[in-house]
Amino acid sequence: MSAPIASGQLPESYRPPMPPPELEDVDHDFDAAWAERRRKGKRVRIRGNVYELPASVPAKVILFAAKAKRTGADLAKQVDPVEIIDLLSSLLGTENIGQLLADGLDFDEMGDVMGYCMASYRTDVAPGEEQAPAVGPAPTTPSA
Repeated sequence: MSAPIASGQLPESYRPPMPPPELEDVDHDFDAAWAERRRKGKRVRIRGNVYELPASVPAKVILFAAKAKRTGADLAKQVDPVEIIDLLSSLLGTENIGQLLADGLDFDEMGDVMGYCMASYRTDVAPGEEQAPAVGPAPTTPSA
């Protein structure tokens, strides 16, 4: 049997109540950092509509790229179109990809979109270094 507690004293096992999670002082708040990062997704125009990419690359895309690198797959030649559609769906949304395909987005255009999206997440590229494919004919240079 424990000794009676004198008035004004707390038992040794007493722990003060924790503040609500959103008010608790923490060293690093992942929730706040992720919320901030999600607000900065790149915006792209495809077939007249503007789409916002996720601010950070979805894990599915990273895992796919890691697997391709590990197996030595040539992404330009050895990727199943269904996989490309699945990856683009994780970037642009399933309904959006369905609509783009219904509007006539072809395989080469899917590759352009996927290439730009992947490049936009690279951390070893200076901002502005990678650009979306140019619209219209390729520029010509005078020959010597």
